[in-house]
Amino acid sequence: MRKFVRENEFVVGVLCAILLATLWPEGGRDGGVLHGEILSNLAVVTIFFLQGVSLPTDSLVKGLLKWRVHLFIQLTIFGVIPLIMWGIMHLVGGALNESLRLGFLFLAMLPCTISSAVVYTARMGGDAAVALFNVTIANIAGIFIVPLWMTWLVSQSGESIALGPLLQNICLTLLLPLIVGQLLRKFLITRARAARWPIPRINTSLVFVILYFSFANAVHERFWESVTFWQMALTVVLAAGYYLIATFVAVGGGKLLKLPHADAVAAAFCGSHKTTAAGVPMAKAIFAAIPGANLGLALLPLLIYAPVQLGLGGIAISRREKKLKTQA
Repeated sequence: MRKFVRENEFVVGVLCAILLATLWPEGGRDGGVLHGEILSNLAVVTIFFLQGVSLPTDSLVKGLLKWRVHLFIQLTIFGVIPLIMWGIMHLVGGALNESLRLGFLFLAMLPCTISSAVVYTARMGGDAAVALFNVTIANIAGIFIVPLWMTWLVSQSGESIALGPLLQNICLTLLLPLIVGQLLRKFLITRARAARWPIPRINTSLVFVILYFSFANAVHERFWESVTFWQMALTVVLAAGYYLIATFVAVGGGKLLKLPHADAVAAAFCGSHKTTAAGVPMAKAIFAAIPGANLGLALLPLLIYAPVQLGLGGIAISRREKKLKTQA
């Protein structure tokens, strides 16, 4: 049992957060016993502070020479992949609830996850330095690009987001903690390593806290009345299928550009993986500004996508490592 939980801790954590929100929504909803509107904001600030401590921005100067692969990865993350999802959502049309549709578009624009993109790249024989460079750039750029993308998308449907207050909120809750974490990085990172602070695990735990508060609000608002079983089933299929599409685009683009194998592996993982550690807090800030949006529903595509990318990526790594053992 412990082994299963350890190997599937993200899925287990998400399910526990949803179960707790279902059983005790009054505790986590805004204005509830735990004052989720306050604690979830504190969790968001803490996550981005720890992101700032973790991001090795000193690697940016060292990685500038491989500009071709960096440009390809960033265009894949913030250009090609979101445009494909935009096209898919046009094809799907009204088959999805509006919050789910916006959730998919939000997922598509998210930057790559810090931990898995770098670790998976290294274990697959890719260039971890290339992955690290692009993870750093994408996570900093995403703080600005994702809100602007969502503002434009919402405006296309006739609604509007007050961009000024949204950006102000983003700067205070996401950008400022990130900058403070960066400024304190040299002071804290050596102490964190010496004390073996599990920063990725802390961030993941805080994501579960935010998820509980988000789903508590969704349950309190009876979200199931606005979505059908078939919409939920379509969400699962689209999220899993989109990972395969994103991987195919990243791998295929690398081959077309004739990137070296190590660079192509980094491009595959950075181009297809999406961050939950930054994505969930960012969603909280953005969807709070969208009229009528249900945060719990909007997060579902990302929450389904995350275990898919970890699971399928892990299978690819296991197959490679077994193959290397047989050849040794």
